Amino acid sequence: MEGIMMMGKRDHQAHKSSLWDETAQLKRAFEAIREPRAIDTALSFFEEPYDQRYRFYGEKKDVMESLIKQAITLYPEANQFYDRILNIFINYGKTSDRDILQLCREFFEKTGTLTKAYDTVFHLQGLHQIQKNQLLSLALNAETIDFIINEIESGRVKPEDIVRFAEEAYHHTRNTNYAPGAKELKEQLEQRLNITFDDAQLLARQDKRRQYEQDSFDLLFDEPAFKAEADRFWKALGKDAASWSDIWEFANSKEYHLDEYFPRSVTTIIGELSRDTGYITKADADAFMNSGISFEIERIDSIYNLLKNSGLKATDEQIAYLEDWANRTAARLDIKRSIDEHGRFNGLSLMIWYFVKNQHIKLPDDKLLDFTLFYDFIQGDIESWYTPMVEQVGEEAFNARIIENLKSGLKVEHVWSLNAEYAIKKGLKESFDAIKSDLVRINEVTSVKENIAKLYLESTNDHGGLFEVLQQLSPQDFRWELVDLLFNGLKEKIHAYLLEILHSDTSKEYKIAAAKRLTALADEEGFNYYADHGFNNPDVAYRDDLWLSYLTGLKTLNFLPRLTALLEQSLRPENMNDVFRRYDGKVLEALFNMGLQSEKT
Repeated sequence: MEGIMMMGKRDHQAHKSSLWDETAQLKRAFEAIREPRAIDTALSFFEEPYDQRYRFYGEKKDVMESLIKQAITLYPEANQFYDRILNIFINYGKTSDRDILQLCREFFEKTGTLTKAYDTVFHLQGLHQIQKNQLLSLALNAETIDFIINEIESGRVKPEDIVRFAEEAYHHTRNTNYAPGAKELKEQLEQRLNITFDDAQLLARQDKRRQYEQDSFDLLFDEPAFKAEADRFWKALGKDAASWSDIWEFANSKEYHLDEYFPRSVTTIIGELSRDTGYITKADADAFMNSGISFEIERIDSIYNLLKNSGLKATDEQIAYLEDWANRTAARLDIKRSIDEHGRFNGLSLMIWYFVKNQHIKLPDDKLLDFTLFYDFIQGDIESWYTPMVEQVGEEAFNARIIENLKSGLKVEHVWSLNAEYAIKKGLKESFDAIKSDLVRINEVTSVKENIAKLYLESTNDHGGLFEVLQQLSPQDFRWELVDLLFNGLKEKIHAYLLEILHSDTSKEYKIAAAKRLTALADEEGFNYYADHGFNNPDVAYRDDLWLSYLTGLKTLNFLPRLTALLEQSLRPENMNDVFRRYDGKVLEALFNMGLQSEKT
């Protein structure tokens, strides 16, 4: 947790860069927590959604998912998790962070505490109505709908209050995976309690909400009108300084009464300005809104998030504005360096690329092609990466840049993977030597290199070229993945290569890995080493070793002595206890096949 706080102090320029790579160790540390008290402490760290200590920590959602899944496993023995996660659920009701709210709902559902939590929130005093409605809306299912109906039938809640809630639930779940719950609530109220809804009034209110959302979005493109709405907000607030909670409470109390609505785009940006110190003065907010580029970037960031998440659409005139901003911004950016060697992303490039892909804005060809050295985290398949560029500059120019990139020696793992995959699929042979060299040169995730090597082999059938790569790999690299990939196509060469490892001064771990594969090639020396390792180390769990399936290929009698000894070991009581992990059957099958082969000869 101290590491997260140190990272937060390191870079407050949220729009300059996003840190993705350096958080990996912290993420793994959180995900490794198993002790209940430690899990509870870690969850408490994230209990407040806008805690400054982790404002710039980008892995929060993944870490919380891991912690909550651990809490589900350990509940009910560690029953303190219920109260902790209920607090998180309630606190995040002030946010639009549906991912965290869904994780909390998953905890309640899987621990059988959903109705208990729903009851608590339903009757909780002092909770803002917008916050309460969002929480209750996102937890609607058959179980909680029954709870609501029981509350009406018992007289603890008025039907008209639930009618209003049902309307709000429709609003909160519109265009989300939660929409069926709101629909089911309305249907159950009609069928079981004969409650009628004024659909015309409901539609009118929803139309009004949608218009307010559109007006709020449109303000982001109109700086003078935005500032005027900000002045109106401060005047209505009645004070010259406010915390984030003050702003949220006031704005949402007005939104609940639609006739007194304040544009969410305005209140969101003012609220964000309070995040660094915990509050914002009107004078400081005004100064920021007169800052030129910084204020424009803040509005562009809001536009980007709304287009990405809300379902709102930009008009042609608004897209033209985004294109103008993107060109002005790209002109002063080195897009080629939008992702540095430490994995830091330039946030401005991220937004420009989103507008290129989804709003089809145009950039100068050279600037657009610089995005061959970029990717985002909602990439989809490779076509969604290259299509926007190819459609503008043409395939010839795009292919030339890909070849240039690969020959230059790329440093960012996923960028290299995208360029290599495209080049292989399009048959850009000029880049193949560079790709093979990179399989040796770059120190990247094994699965990434394995996938590229597999694609290259499928496309070119160049077993020899990949065998040359294999000979240059360090023992720690993706050696065994490449051996397995070449196994069937180059058996003689792979056989010799594995024997060379078995006879070398390398570690026992590597010799065992070689011996397993030699066993698959029915090599007696390899099998003997493999079997002897188990005999000399009784704690070795053969039953978990998938390579045992290759014993069936040992069909000559010279393997019989050690196979028989292996059978005796497999029949020991400690190896027979778990029916799902026994391996005597594999040894018996090998002996049976050997008998059949012996009978034939």
